[in-house]
Amino acid sequence: MAETAVLFLIDKLIPLLTQKATLLQGIHGEVAEIKDELESIHSFLKDADARAVAEEEMSKGIKTWVKQVREAAFHIEVAIERYLLHMAQQSHQRGFTGDQIIVQKIKERSEKYSFKSTSQGSSSGAQNVRWNDPQKDSLYLEDADVVGIEAPRDKLINWLVEGPFHRIVVSVVGMGGLGKTTLVKKVYDRQIVRGHFECHAWILVSQSYNIEDLLKSIIKQFCEARKEFPLPGIDTMDEQSLINILRDYLRQKRKSSPIHVYELQPLTPNEPWELFCKRGFQFDFGGHCPQVLEKLSHELVDKCEGLPLAIVAIGGLLSTKDKTILELQNLQNSLGIELQRNPHLSAVNKILSLSFEDLPYNLKSCFLYLSMYPKDYYINCIKFIRQWIAEGFVKEIEGKTLEEVGREYLTELIHRSLVQVTRVKFDGKVRLCRLHDLFREIVLQKMKGLSFVHVLSKQESNFKGLTRRMAVNRVSYSVLKLFKDPPHFFTFIVQS
Repeated sequence: MAETAVLFLIDKLIPLLTQKATLLQGIHGEVAEIKDELESIHSFLKDADARAVAEEEMSKGIKTWVKQVREAAFHIEVAIERYLLHMAQQSHQRGFTGDQIIVQKIKERSEKYSFKSTSQGSSSGAQNVRWNDPQKDSLYLEDADVVGIEAPRDKLINWLVEGPFHRIVVSVVGMGGLGKTTLVKKVYDRQIVRGHFECHAWILVSQSYNIEDLLKSIIKQFCEARKEFPLPGIDTMDEQSLINILRDYLRQKRKSSPIHVYELQPLTPNEPWELFCKRGFQFDFGGHCPQVLEKLSHELVDKCEGLPLAIVAIGGLLSTKDKTILELQNLQNSLGIELQRNPHLSAVNKILSLSFEDLPYNLKSCFLYLSMYPKDYYINCIKFIRQWIAEGFVKEIEGKTLEEVGREYLTELIHRSLVQVTRVKFDGKVRLCRLHDLFREIVLQKMKGLSFVHVLSKQESNFKGLTRRMAVNRVSYSVLKLFKDPPHFFTFIVQS
């Protein structure tokens, strides 16, 4: 995410370099130097971010270096804003020499400690990281451990088996953790489906994959399904040869038709409770929740909002704890932290985080910004789109207004199942939206580590850490008057 801060800053420097010479007043060289240094640093950051996602950890040295880059980016961004303000007021400004030196030192430090970028072929680069795909666990769930899958499973089977005799493409879409992989695997494993097709293959494409290995696996599974011997020499074939074999193999098979899209929905109201009790009390009370714990247990289930992965994970964590009111209260109050550090919840954290990590950098900033709103808050779309614009997150596109581009950003976040629509206007535009509770918990923890924003709580009377923004809502607004000498580089954002 430090990569995002740097790319955002580079985007700010580029238009500054194109301004008239009278505006730059002798600092053009300094700005250009900072931009070049940041572009050089960017490749290192891209690799560091990728490794952080795949390995879940970075070395202490790289973490310190990334933190320094992020802080330097914040300081330079503020310096640019101050410079432009002073120039608009025709006031003197000293330039960016100090910031330029800071960036150079950070780059030198990365070279001193041999931080390698992906483009330099590091043995620890993202493409060589061993990826532990969290979706694999869902492939081995027993039918007894799954609820609410019957209707969508039967729908997909009907499309595959009862439909017209031609090749079809079926896409299952929905928010991370809904059970898409589990559903599709249950359909694939049904004999009525496998027996309906001459050949079949199951391929799981993770964040880190090799296209040649995927093609080889498909061909081998096709041969196995037809009870044929594996093709000689397949393990040494290159990508193009493998593609040619598959094309020839499938050429005489069924003709294509339009794509079917199945949008998987959260569990219905009664199903989450059944699943939670089955997991949470599997070793106690015969799989049933005792009456004294029902209120707190229902509150935990409600946080999951029908997300099977989260219900199973949180229920599994509860099964390891004492079944007391105090334990459930502690779990509920520290759920955000537990999602980050508890191995029982690592799959939830990783799968939901994947959706965020896959975003382009400008959409990452937009999504993080949404997480500042309070829990269960219905967010006014036009209001926060204008906030995105004011922050500089929305890029200009010729022929479109910034609000139109911001709408496109929002639409993409919705299509990626990161934002939930709660109200639509008569013209079809989204009026109100919200974030899933667990997404918000995860992103709030991310924001603390990234110094992107600090959400002020009503218990705080001061803040001494580093943050680029501070969000204040109704419950915490009264503590603002207690702040003395706030850091000069953050922006207050007051949510009504």
